[in-house]
Amino acid sequence: MRAVREGSPLRAVARRSHVSLCTVQRWVERAKAQRLSRVDWQDRSHATTTPGRTPPTIEDMVITLRQELRMTSDWGDYGADAIHRTLVTRAERPLPAVRTIHRILERRGVLDRQRRVRRPAPTPGWYLPDVILGRAELDSFDFVEGLVIQGGPILRL
Repeated sequence: MRAVREGSPLRAVARRSHVSLCTVQRWVERAKAQRLSRVDWQDRSHATTTPGRTPPTIEDMVITLRQELRMTSDWGDYGADAIHRTLVTRAERPLPAVRTIHRILERRGVLDRQRRVRRPAPTPGWYLPDVILGRAELDSFDFVEGLVIQGGPILRL
């Protein structure tokens, strides 16, 4: 700001300070006719909440339900899908989406595993050396046993 007040062009000050021209213009506007020692250089206050963020009460409910499912689930199913299914059966409103529930779990740090890595399926016949080397081809057959035709006898082939 001192350089601007001494007459340096705004663009030159921006270049020397490694900031945009818009930032220097904001500094000038903020300082106006005040002494530099009295200018409030802190960034302006921001909104206290993120727009559209899930309310803390719902986040707490999701975390509590996850802990409950973790203790009671026979299959060990207590992820975002299981939490969503439980909320649907309990008719909770508002009902967060599965992805929102997952974001809540991530944000609260309760996910205990690394994310699953999906790898492409192996080529057909990967376990057969002759198929891999190209000396043989892989054929598939479907066998039907105990075929039942409606109103007819059971066929054994």
